[in-house]
Amino acid sequence: IVAFIIKGKKGDTVVDQDEYIRHGATLDAMATLRPAFDKDGTVTAANASGINDGAAGALLMTEAEAARRGITPLVRI
Repeated sequence: IVAFIIKGKKGDTVVDQDEYIRHGATLDAMATLRPAFDKDGTVTAANASGINDGAAGALLMTEAEAARRGITPLVRI
């Protein structure tokens, strides 16, 4: 993950880590969760994807523009 800043009315927000690492989660606790959508279903709060899954951003520019801005490219396409 590459850190970036989102400007907002109430200040800047720095995004620099994954939102869905759940430290302290245990298999025993997950086993007690009920299915979310169907009484016989398999999707629970522990294994459903978060609302941010699938979101992405990409910044593309020419090599010359990166050099002009003093940016070191992370990848070359």
